Formats: sequence, structure tokens, C-alpha cells
Amino acid sequence: MKIKAVVPIKLNNERFPNKNLALLGGRPLCTYLLHTLSEIENLETYVYCSDETVVSYLPDNIKFFKRDVRLDGFSVKRQEIVSAMIQDIPADVYLYAHVTNPFLTRESVAEAIRSIVREGYDSAIGVTAQRKYIWYKNMPMNFERDHLLRTQDIEPVYMEMGLYAFRREVALPNGSVYGDKLRLIPVTDTEAVDIDYKEDLDFANLIMEQRNN
Repeated sequence: MKIKAVVPIKLNNERFPNKNLALLGGRPLCTYLLHTLSEIENLETYVYCSDETVVSYLPDNIKFFKRDVRLDGFSVKRQEIVSAMIQDIPADVYLYAHVTNPFLTRESVAEAIRSIVREGYDSAIGVTAQRKYIWYKNMPMNFERDHLLRTQDIEPVYMEMGLYAFRREVALPNGSVYGDKLRLIPVTDTEAVDIDYKEDLDFANLIMEQRNN
């Protein structure tokens, strides 16, 4: 069974230009996840990017695949990237993760892969449990407005972050990473920190400062 990790990266980010190369704790953001993946034994990892500039930031055992530049378009959806990826980089099982989650741990990555390879799931998704009063379209989603529970007793709503594992056949029809037998992998709030805006990077730098003190 071939297991490959693929990390999609583009450098022409719309919301936060050049965010993947922005400095976090004095190092480029993209290097954190790549170093984490490089330390996982027997995991073949590719960076999937159209710009060879990123090669100089890769650890020695991380490979580069030059993807079609059309996948850098601002309107391109994840499913389009996944569909192209599974054709360009053949594997039986994929680990798909984003460098914008710099604090993702080896343990969570390993658990996602183990869910597919050893436990029989066809996909796994990193999530955080939200035990808060959630509204959607002016309606309560996970609580009764006239019978409020304590927040710790609320049925949690799970929010995705950038960790996905799935079998190739799951994504073949349309690039979706959601299989029929899906496992949610709980991660910590710190692991789920996602850098989309400059303010997110400022927050991540605060976490780094606290870790270093």
C-alpha cells in the first residue's frame, strides 16, 4: 500500500500575499509543517506547487512536484486541486495537509493515517470540538433556546482544520475527500490555528513567544 503526504502550496495568496513565506518565530511559515512531516518515518511527502521558488525551503527528504499553474487561480476549489493531485502523484492513501497549520503535530498526522491503514476508515478529518451556542440562518443549531444547557453539556459541533487522510478511490469521482466511512480526528485548538490573515500570523507569533519563554 503506497501512502503519500501531499502539501499544496501557492505563493500568490489573495487574502494575505506571500503568507506561506511570512516569518513565524523567525522562520518561513511553510517550513513548520514540512519539518513535522519530514520527521515521520516512511512517509513519502510531496510539495504540490507551481512555483519552483519554494524548493529552497524544503527539507532534504521532501519532494517537489510542479503542478499546473491554473491551480493557482483565486476561484479554484479544493476538489479541483485534489482531482489533479491524485492523477499527478499516484498513491493508495493520501495525507493532505496545509502549511497554514504550523502547529499540527506528528501524533495527529499519524492518527489520521492509522485510521485509514489499520482501522478500516476510508477518510479521516482533523477537527476541533466547539461546545458553544451555535446559530445558523437565525436558528439555533446545537441547542434549544428555551432550555439552555451548560456549555460543557452541549452536544459539540465539529469544525474542520487542514488535516485530511483518504483512500484514492474516495477522491476519484470528483475530488471530494469525504468518504462514506469517515472518522473525525480531534486536534487541539493550537494545532488548528490557521494562518489566513496577518492577524492570524500575529497570534501564532504570540504562541511561539510563549513557547520559547
